[in-house]
Amino acid sequence: MTASMTARRRDPWETTRQRMLGALVEAGSEPVGAEDLSRRLGVSTRSVRSYVSRLNTEHGREVVSSSRDGYAIDLAALAAADDQRPAASRRVLSPGERLASLLRSLLTADVGADVYELAEELRVSDSTLEADLTKCRALLSIHHLTLERRGPSVRICGTESAKRRLVRQIMTDAARSRTQFVSVRELAIESAEPSLLTFREGLTRILSELGLLATETNQHAILAHVAVMVGRLRQGHGLETPDAAAHDDALRREAALRIAALVESAFELLLPAGEVDYLVGLLDENTTPKDLSLLVTARVTADDDVDYVALVRQIVGQVGENYLIDLDNDRFIGFLSVHSRNLVRRAQRGQAAHIPIGQSIKDTHPLIYEVGIFIARRLELALGIEIRADEIGLISFHVGAHFESVYAREQRVRIALISPTYLDLQDSARALLQSAIAGVGEIELVAVDEAELTTDLPGPDLLVSTVPLMGLPQTLDRPVVQLSALPGAEDLERVRGVVLEIAQTKRRARVGSTLVNLIEPQFFLDLTASTAASATSATSREDVLAQMSEALMSAGVVDADFHRGVLEREAMASTSLGSGVAIPHSMIMGAHASSIAIHVPSEPIDWGGDPVSLVAMMAFSKDSREEFGELFESVIRVLSKPRNVELLAAHGGSYEEFISTLLDII
Repeated sequence: MTASMTARRRDPWETTRQRMLGALVEAGSEPVGAEDLSRRLGVSTRSVRSYVSRLNTEHGREVVSSSRDGYAIDLAALAAADDQRPAASRRVLSPGERLASLLRSLLTADVGADVYELAEELRVSDSTLEADLTKCRALLSIHHLTLERRGPSVRICGTESAKRRLVRQIMTDAARSRTQFVSVRELAIESAEPSLLTFREGLTRILSELGLLATETNQHAILAHVAVMVGRLRQGHGLETPDAAAHDDALRREAALRIAALVESAFELLLPAGEVDYLVGLLDENTTPKDLSLLVTARVTADDDVDYVALVRQIVGQVGENYLIDLDNDRFIGFLSVHSRNLVRRAQRGQAAHIPIGQSIKDTHPLIYEVGIFIARRLELALGIEIRADEIGLISFHVGAHFESVYAREQRVRIALISPTYLDLQDSARALLQSAIAGVGEIELVAVDEAELTTDLPGPDLLVSTVPLMGLPQTLDRPVVQLSALPGAEDLERVRGVVLEIAQTKRRARVGSTLVNLIEPQFFLDLTASTAASATSATSREDVLAQMSEALMSAGVVDADFHRGVLEREAMASTSLGSGVAIPHSMIMGAHASSIAIHVPSEPIDWGGDPVSLVAMMAFSKDSREEFGELFESVIRVLSKPRNVELLAAHGGSYEEFISTLLDII
């Protein structure tokens, strides 16, 4: 291992290095057995061997020798090598790295650690260490742990379960800081357990064979728990009492027993019964049976005896009533019931789920995210908890995974395929074509020739033919794409391009006409001058929301509680898209008449940290539920592009210019 690679290693290795060298120096010329070193460091004997190899490579010479009797240090070689060590390998830790290192040292010091030794180990002054200990106390309180101080000795006090949660947070935060998300490789590095990579393969196999589903995030959570459990057990820290799951079941008990056997094989560690109970609870929180029929016919409960299945059924009904979106199927209800129960458990521990950065469903599927916010708010009101942004994103992923189509069937491009049946060419052409247009087009009719196209049915949007056409009825005057008998890649790409163009034209026609009707001249608001609601101009988010709501209410479009609903939605997650536009709205479609109010401020408004140059306040009635989905997604897709927002803001001087520009960019 090179010096540059060592420099990228964080404090866990630096701390381990100091402890290992300390043990060898203390032994003097006597060799230290591998078992003794592994107990002192809380790692396996295999890890000890890798540490020795790393030390020697890092110093560029053999500073630690190995024999049948164990390991011995060459003090002269160590001193000479340390004098020549690059500065990068002795770098000063960042405050965050130093805090993590300090917590690790305290967690492994059973009888307490000396503050002066800690300061020397971390290469900081005594005053800096005292400041770090103050930070430690604040972090420990989150995990219901305390820092006990007796003279120069400090130690962490609390339950083993709480200490494990702290170790897991330190480890996953460190792993995430390098890769933006927690990967198994980074967990293996942080836990100094390379066998975690092999263990993951076995874990995946066990869950699959037993029919337990776990997302990648859930699997990483299980792996992090196991890594911490193994590390703490190696150091002699078992759970105080068996920590059995409150809702044990035979399936997860079997999985836990098989995972315990896998731990013994991969890490050479036999798990006590209490740790197997711990695994049952871990699986209960992070896995879902493939067969969810039992979940939806029984009650999914937590310690507070909430019937989550009944609650989720009620919320799903509200989603259907408010958005005309049908999520009422057993699989989705089972998933969301288990997720809701686990969400409450995380909230009670002050934790939140993590979703990978860069996969923001808010940007890619705004309607699904809006449904996720609606569900999250109903859960908040029913359960008395606060749901964080990452949790809302995770709920939205659940919605998206079980939401087959946002748009109605008739909104897709309808295609008629004309192809001969000779030697199954028709079946082959149909399969290739359907694959190319998946998601945007649908083959509604397959014919041998144009004579089979009748005029008494709704006509297709596009004709695709693999044979020459002799003539079409005038009533079927539609675009035609001519393909070879067995379409190739270029043929299929050409068809998809035409289908996308037709879909965009249809969408523009629908959305454009709807927008013109919803954005009336009276709702093109100028809030820079005095209004009936305020004698001053609106220069803040709060002022804008209040005055735009007042304008809609004064026109009889909404009731007085609309403003409260807008504020409630804004509190869940900012309606700023980050492109210079904000789209405030209520989560309830309770308007008397659907309308969109527009305000183009003379100067950008601070919208929760984002500068906003265009505000579009939406108010929808229940009569507009069928239009809401497509309209909402179309408007957000257009306004999420900064260039489009700039064009609209630049032409915001008059209603006519604004509408004309909006229709051009839809």
